[in-house]
Amino acid sequence: MKNKVSVLNDQINNSNKIRIGEGSTVGSVSVAIGYKAAAGNAGVAIGYKTNAGVQGTAIGIMSNATGVNSFATGLNSLASGKNSQAIGPQSQSTGVQSIALGNEATAKKDFTMALGSGAIANDVGGLAVGEQAQVSGEYSSAFGGAAKSLGQYSVAVGSLAYIGDTVNAPSQGGTSGGHHISKADDYSLTHPLKQNRYGYSIAIGSLAKAHGHQDIAVGGIAHNNFGTAIGSASIARGNFTTAIGAASNVSGQYATALGYKSLTNKDGALAIGYNSEAIVENSVALGSSSVSSRELTDNKTLGYDPSNQFVRIDNTTNKNSIVLTDEQKAKYLSLSADLYRLNNERKNLEEEYIAIKDELNQLTEPTEPSPDAADDIKQQYTIKKQEYDSQKNEIEKRLNTKKVEIDSKFQEIVNKVPERNKLVSIWSATAAAVSVGDDAMGLTRQIINVAAGSEDTDAVNVAQLKSLAVTGIQFSANDYNKDDSSDNMKAKIIKKQIGGILPIQGKSGTVYGSGNAATYSSDNLITFNDGGTLRIGMLKEPTFSSIKLGNGTPKVLTVDNDGKLSFDGNEVVTKNNFGTIFNELYEFQNGLKTTTENNKKIVSLDKDSLKNDPSFKGDKGADGKSAFDTWKEIPGNENKSAQEFADSLKGADGKDGKSAFDTWKEIPGNENKSAQEFADSLKGADGKSAFDTWKEIPGNENKLPKEFADSLKGANGKSVKATVTNNSDGTHTLEVTNSDNTKTSTKIKDGKNGKSAYEIWRDNGNTGKTEQQFVDSLNANTKLKERVDTIENTVHNHSREIQQNRNAIAQINHDMQKMNKELRAGIAGAIAIGSLYQNTIPGKKTISAGLGSFKGQNAVAVGYSRLSDNGRVGMKANLSINSSGDAGAGASIGYTW
Repeated sequence: MKNKVSVLNDQINNSNKIRIGEGSTVGSVSVAIGYKAAAGNAGVAIGYKTNAGVQGTAIGIMSNATGVNSFATGLNSLASGKNSQAIGPQSQSTGVQSIALGNEATAKKDFTMALGSGAIANDVGGLAVGEQAQVSGEYSSAFGGAAKSLGQYSVAVGSLAYIGDTVNAPSQGGTSGGHHISKADDYSLTHPLKQNRYGYSIAIGSLAKAHGHQDIAVGGIAHNNFGTAIGSASIARGNFTTAIGAASNVSGQYATALGYKSLTNKDGALAIGYNSEAIVENSVALGSSSVSSRELTDNKTLGYDPSNQFVRIDNTTNKNSIVLTDEQKAKYLSLSADLYRLNNERKNLEEEYIAIKDELNQLTEPTEPSPDAADDIKQQYTIKKQEYDSQKNEIEKRLNTKKVEIDSKFQEIVNKVPERNKLVSIWSATAAAVSVGDDAMGLTRQIINVAAGSEDTDAVNVAQLKSLAVTGIQFSANDYNKDDSSDNMKAKIIKKQIGGILPIQGKSGTVYGSGNAATYSSDNLITFNDGGTLRIGMLKEPTFSSIKLGNGTPKVLTVDNDGKLSFDGNEVVTKNNFGTIFNELYEFQNGLKTTTENNKKIVSLDKDSLKNDPSFKGDKGADGKSAFDTWKEIPGNENKSAQEFADSLKGADGKDGKSAFDTWKEIPGNENKSAQEFADSLKGADGKSAFDTWKEIPGNENKLPKEFADSLKGANGKSVKATVTNNSDGTHTLEVTNSDNTKTSTKIKDGKNGKSAYEIWRDNGNTGKTEQQFVDSLNANTKLKERVDTIENTVHNHSREIQQNRNAIAQINHDMQKMNKELRAGIAGAIAIGSLYQNTIPGKKTISAGLGSFKGQNAVAVGYSRLSDNGRVGMKANLSINSSGDAGAGASIGYTW
């Protein structure tokens, strides 16, 4: 077959046609150029077996533009839809006003566009842009290589972007997502090779910018790597950050801000809502204008513990601290030290990783020469390529080793962090706070639809608090025995709802207020924890300004500033003031004296004063009386005989009775005197002898001196002998033989002209005194004894009175201790109730707890308060229990206008 060219100008039919090529056909005002090219009216068909319909244009081998006003160009391209366009080999545009641009691009339905090699737009209004891009939902769009949007009105933007079911989703090349991606992998991703520094990123929108690896910027700017900024003027700074919303701003790794003008500027922070701010690491701000600013180091991150058992306040620093055992504290400090060390080691490993990555980026791969290059050039390239590959392999091996070390180090940290945190996480936050408002602006929110929590770290809802209020508190007093399970014993338990009133009172039917507060005190009362029982007691040594005793007209017991104890205005005798009172009441004279030994008053004879007291001696008489006569004048001796006088001079009844001389020598002052001095003491200066006086006793007239001497013996004295010898000069010699065979002799004169004992006493400083006074002086010892007995009786009576006073004071102390303890506990209860927080929000209810302490006594209180919806009517109810086991309650209601 020979190719032929046929040019036909059909002038007969007044129609312009161009037909070039064998078998070509043309319509009116059409052009057909090529073998079997066919052009319909006003059509153009150019190429082998091209086909152009009415007003269609087909250019290229076997191209077909069969749709009205369609355009097809490229090998085997097809534009069959009205006003459709198919551009590129094997491209097809079969829908009305559809466009297929690219090798094998297909736009099947009306108003579809498929731009790119293999791009497919299957449904009405679909748009597929990119190699192998595909849309299958109405009015859906897919932008990017192999991007697929299989849902209606959906948009997939980016290489391999996908919208559709998980079965047909493309496999994820390169890195994959996942909640537990390791930190080591994160660090590797954020340091890509230089050729991938800006790779795989997407920027969509006017002025949108993506400045890092795998960034997405839609209307905003994404810095660093794996950042996402979506929204006009949105900014995402830091690796793995997300900023969504106009003017949203994120800085810090792993941070997220969602909402217009939302802001985060710390690692791991999250802000959601218009104008929300999360400005502390790992903090969360939820809701418009919410701010999360509480640092993890803030003491407020420790929870409130009303029991003071797990979190305790340091009164010196006024800061809270968690109560840990010594073992827990040691473990916490050890783990903290380990984490500090591990984090430093991790940082060092990351710096080493960066240095190795820099080495890899500095390598330059040699350029491969053209096929027609000289052999020596090709040989040099081969050598350089081998060196490059060797260095690259060695650096990549070190990189992989370092990545393993970093991953291992992170795993050590991940293992130790929860172990340390669990020691304190119940009572102390281990991550920054979640805020739903802004305390600086007074912005608060309710968290609603919260289920009841079950774990220690779960939230508590109001229903649980109401249940606690209904459960209430149980109290018991001393009449309750926990070991007795009987109904009668159970009835002794006092049960009060939280917010109820438990009366705690002292004196029944008495109301005390600030007006008479000076009349009572709790200074002597204390409370203490006795094995879980709160006890109230009185000090063992209480202090009182005064004590009233008795009913009707009570008597007052007081102590002045000098320590003087008075009862009803009269000083009370005590051990300390007895001496003073005794000296004021009694005065000792005439030979008596008082001394103090071992804090005791001793009354005794003042021998020194008696020795020199002339009044203690007998008066001198003209014809002085004998000792017998003077003795008879002593009251009680008037009718006694001389024998009885003589017997009174004997020693005590005894087997070996002492002689008169021995007894006389025992008198103080006579110890060293002689027998002659003893004999002289028995007669006056010129008076009668004792023998003469003895003979005048009736019955002795005719007795001999021997009988007189015998009369001086003890009643049964056998060892003492006396011998009297008459001398020629009218005197008598008296010889006394003692039990130890010692002898004493003296001469005794006749006492016719001698002085009596009374005369000697009178002449010795007692001039003018009577015989009765002499006798009284002889009775001084007897009267002194009587006076001492009287004093002893008085002292005994005072001692009895003092003991009675002491018993009364002890009883008063006991009563005051009990009262003081109850009063202080009552004050602690009032403080606890006064400390309760009261609701200030209209329409809301508040349940609160309070603690009170006053001078060693403690109390706890719970309260319920509510404010009406209009804020005008408020009410509250309170209940307290103190350390004495007593309880009190109160309620009030108020109206505000």
